[in-house]
Amino acid sequence: MNPALLRIGDGPSGLGHMRFTLVYDGDLWPTGNKGHDRSKKKWEVRRQFDPQLRRLWNERTDLDHLRTFPRYPKDGHGMWVQAHPLYPSADRSSPQEGPLAANEINLCEPIQRGTRTFFPLVRKSLGLTCGLKVLFLRNEPKGNLFNKQSGDLDNRIKTLVDALSIPTDEWVYDDPALTDPVYCLLEDDGLVTALEVRTEQLLSPKGSADKEVRLMVEVDVRVAHPRSFNLLFAGE
Repeated sequence: MNPALLRIGDGPSGLGHMRFTLVYDGDLWPTGNKGHDRSKKKWEVRRQFDPQLRRLWNERTDLDHLRTFPRYPKDGHGMWVQAHPLYPSADRSSPQEGPLAANEINLCEPIQRGTRTFFPLVRKSLGLTCGLKVLFLRNEPKGNLFNKQSGDLDNRIKTLVDALSIPTDEWVYDDPALTDPVYCLLEDDGLVTALEVRTEQLLSPKGSADKEVRLMVEVDVRVAHPRSFNLLFAGE
């Protein structure tokens, strides 16, 4: 049997959804590679996702509002104000600046790793989780999920999920193409509650290298803990 579909989990849990698709073209190596070379490969994948996620935050007015007004009272005794969607120019709020008050949390605080900062979308402070549905196009016949020559698929998917997340180590790849904060999908990979991978053969002329792939990553963002500040994720 040559399986072409791998599922982990029964489906993303939580309320509603915000969906979008991320694309990656390039080499994808299994996680088994050692040392900084492995981390560098993850940074190369991260480099392609950063501008896509940055554009998502810039073009979605609800996300841009969340980024501009990220403060929320810890006890929830407050109101997160937005102008009516028919009258966005009526917004009279001023950007929130200065140090946080003792009773406030920054819902979108950049997270430090080594000398760099990261800006994840799916994070604990927003009460979010997500599911990933991956169309995995690779330079080999359909099926053969566990082909030793190309690296076990689960280890290559682990590289993908790591690259979608904030690094767990302090090592930093000095990449001039990335500016702080680096936009990424996940605060950590534990926030992925479901994963589905479907493999197909990569037939384009680029598909010549053993490790070369084209990935279409459909992200399904879920609200695990509904609150006024995260209801924007509960629908399109």
